[in-house]
Amino acid sequence: MVILILLAVLVSAGITLLTGSTSIAMSLVFFMSIGTWISFWFSKGNIRDTQNLLKIFYAVFSIYVMFSAIGYLNFKVINDYFLFPDQAHFYEVGDILSKNSSISQIFQECFVLRIHEEQEASYFIFGVIGFIANKYFDGNSILLQSLHISFLAMLLNLFLYKTLLFHTSREEALKYTLLFAFFSPLFFYSPWILRDIHICFLYAIGIYLIHTRFTIKRLLLFVPIIVATLEFRLEMGLFCLIMPIYYIYFRGKNHKNYKLIFGSLIFIGIGVLGLLLNFLINSLSAAISSFVGYSSYTEENLSDGLGAMMFKLPMGIKQIAIVVFSQIRPFPAWGNLLIAKTVYEFVISFVELLGAVFWSYIFFFISFSFTSKVVRKKLSQENIVILIIALIFILGNSSEMNIRRILCIYPLIFIIYINVRQMLPKRKRISYSNSSIALYSVLSVIYFFIKYS
Repeated sequence: MVILILLAVLVSAGITLLTGSTSIAMSLVFFMSIGTWISFWFSKGNIRDTQNLLKIFYAVFSIYVMFSAIGYLNFKVINDYFLFPDQAHFYEVGDILSKNSSISQIFQECFVLRIHEEQEASYFIFGVIGFIANKYFDGNSILLQSLHISFLAMLLNLFLYKTLLFHTSREEALKYTLLFAFFSPLFFYSPWILRDIHICFLYAIGIYLIHTRFTIKRLLLFVPIIVATLEFRLEMGLFCLIMPIYYIYFRGKNHKNYKLIFGSLIFIGIGVLGLLLNFLINSLSAAISSFVGYSSYTEENLSDGLGAMMFKLPMGIKQIAIVVFSQIRPFPAWGNLLIAKTVYEFVISFVELLGAVFWSYIFFFISFSFTSKVVRKKLSQENIVILIIALIFILGNSSEMNIRRILCIYPLIFIIYINVRQMLPKRKRISYSNSSIALYSVLSVIYFFIKYS
């Protein structure tokens, strides 16, 4: 533990010396303070949980901060974004907002006047971070914004650990959380100036809450989560409405007013949905236009590769193929390594490769597991519902084939993986693990020979 804390301090000092930025220095101190506080608060006095949460936070802190720095150094070298050029839009809009006279004025432009029409929460957060940096420290910067997004990814792993405690032991929860933190696509997407990590963080809180004991107070916590998610991406916020329904159905059955609460939620949900759609009609239109645009862009830019072949498949089969492909993307995993021009781009691409290979293994292992009678018999109703929710979510985003859009549901898929893995005897686990690795390797070799022969 001491070594991890010292490493975090050394990394923070190194980043501060590298940039000479007081806003970054204070942000890193703020991150460590909040992360430590949440670890103690979340453990509820349990020493083992406190130690595990602190281990997760400080291990993740050092690596994620360094990865953000690598992304920033590459930007300085090429004076552009290696990946995700839409980062420029988010940073520029946030930087413009940061020059307002007060945070209340930024709030008014984003949430009252709604000058950007959609995704106002992202602009508001970028603007507020920049405003504080400009007013009290040395100013806004790309690395500053990147680090603040990375901080949310760090905290997400703490919520994941607490969620996994509902499914496995403390030792296993610690191990699986660190695996997810360093090998899932979350790590790769953690530093980029986009809204996806914000949405993932909100979903992680919601996923944790649906596992907790039912109380009215916790039920009401879904309201700000849904509203906040709506302000990041409308369709993601609407999908969040499933969470309180799941929570009441599986956690609130024994509550004395269960039927009244469930009926009221459905009634209120329909009413609120109607009001939201009426109030956010412009956002909805923009979202639909964006959705169609992404779909058209995807189809037009797939060239003659595997993705293009799938989009030519008949309706129904196409969606299933896209769902499968979405879980092994990017494929081939080495794609961006081939276009890397700097050592920083090579590191970034290697992290992406690790995430792609790891998540492909997770997906194939789950798929193989469902061929087992043991798993099919032991699978609980909750696991089945979680699986259905994940499939519906992925299908709903099938027109884009973009990991960023479905990353927020990955903790649910990871929970399914852990549960089915625990249902299997050791011999079966080893067999399915080997089969998953073999299948991915064979697919990669086949692609290589078709592409380069």
